[in-house]
Amino acid sequence: MADAIAAFTKANPNIKIKDISEGGSMAYLDWLKTKEAVGEFPDLIEMRDTQLFAEAGKIAELPQEWLDLIAAPPALNDKHYTAPIAGTVPQGIIYSKKSVREGRRYGRAENL
Repeated sequence: MADAIAAFTKANPNIKIKDISEGGSMAYLDWLKTKEAVGEFPDLIEMRDTQLFAEAGKIAELPQEWLDLIAAPPALNDKHYTAPIAGTVPQGIIYSKKSVREGRRYGRAENL
């Protein structure tokens, strides 16, 4: 994740990313649930439990423009929430639909 953040920040110096990756012994799912419970769900996460968060309405479907760039996007109930990355886990990278809806940090939702 650190390499991806560094590359993105270098290419987009006007966008700041605060890496709050869980580094302790807490399981990733528990860490995300805790962040959600206290209103601190991250804007960008590694998604390992897509079905759980999709069914809870915590993540948004990927825009069609993004899906057009992916050869075989993973589907959940015929909807697409993640873009695959190399390896078996995580299942993809997800953005916060609340942050996008509010136009926070990333520009307006219509631009995605």
